[in-house]
Amino acid sequence: DAALLAVPVGDAGLMIDRTSYLENGRVAEFTQSLYRGDAYNFVAELRLSKE
Repeated sequence: DAALLAVPVGDAGLMIDRTSYLENGRVAEFTQSLYRGDAYNFVAELRLSKE
């Protein structure tokens, strides 16, 4: 993977697995992506439900 991304072995990367589902629960699509760690910023927002 490092060679394909043109980065040194051991550099950070961003891997995203995404699964899309149909209304009946069947998987419609699965993707797995690997990005250079120096090309992206990752931001996650966490929210607590008020239940």
